[in-house]
Amino acid sequence: MVRYWTRYKKKDYDRPIYSVLGHADGLLFCAGTTIYWEILDDVEKKLKPMKQYELSSPATSLRVVNGKILALTTKDSLEIIDFGTDQTSGQMQLSHSDPVSRRALHMMEIAGDVEGTPESSVVLLCDIYCGIAGLWVPWRQPNRDCEVLFEADLPASIRKFRRGRTAPGWLQAQRRPQFGLIPSTIDGAEIFGMGIDGSLQHFALLNMEVWRLLRFIQNIACESPLFSLYQHNTGADDDFDPEPRVTRDLEMHVNGDLLQRISAKRALEQLLNKPSHISRYIELIDEIDDGRCTADFEGEPGEMKEQYLELGYDILDYFLAPVL
Repeated sequence: MVRYWTRYKKKDYDRPIYSVLGHADGLLFCAGTTIYWEILDDVEKKLKPMKQYELSSPATSLRVVNGKILALTTKDSLEIIDFGTDQTSGQMQLSHSDPVSRRALHMMEIAGDVEGTPESSVVLLCDIYCGIAGLWVPWRQPNRDCEVLFEADLPASIRKFRRGRTAPGWLQAQRRPQFGLIPSTIDGAEIFGMGIDGSLQHFALLNMEVWRLLRFIQNIACESPLFSLYQHNTGADDDFDPEPRVTRDLEMHVNGDLLQRISAKRALEQLLNKPSHISRYIELIDEIDDGRCTADFEGEPGEMKEQYLELGYDILDYFLAPVL
């Protein structure tokens, strides 16, 4: 319910206002390519200009995190600006930025810890070219670029990110973090992306151990005639190395749609048909949850292999479980 409201018409700007954010007792807004900060003067009963900052392109979204402005621009991705909230003299200054120029559409802060400290958070971005990226902000190191943690290419561009606890209450307990799932929000909500084609994408953050396992399976599937759309030269099989590479780019993305097909066909045993592949698969599974998942495995080699394969399906089913 709105208890009090007021209307204030800005007359001094001949450029369109792309974004507005209420902050403390003032406003932050982007008119054209300029960010303005104005505060409410209790004596004169009007907004008083404080500082401004010139961007290279308009900011379509503004947020304040850790005392700094997160400005999502149409051509230069994310720019983080120190605007000096003490209201003293001085100018706004660029503190951090995305090292890649992206034509960004939306952003969301994810993976914050219980205390809400920004050092633990990741800024999730989407752009007009069907891409998303996760950026870590080095808050304690001014003038240093953000670090790209991962990137992904999707079938369609994401227009907006949203979060929500969408599963029924009796199923949410089954979604407790395990197998290397990193909570995307403090309250354990799911992260969704609304595509411009009407599709709905679900995103999850993985720790490095389960990422290596799932990416290893994906790499093998991409070279297998069971799942690949391309004809492969079987004579080059000896040169193929499915080991995941930590490159902080598209390699960090695990394709859930492909893993869903693998799970539906129960195709792990067909994919892991080489001794070197099944051996590495077992090593990677042993690293999940510090080895607690496989600590009780015992039996003949054939029985052990079946236990590892079944655990692999359990992990796939956990991450691919419907959240709506």
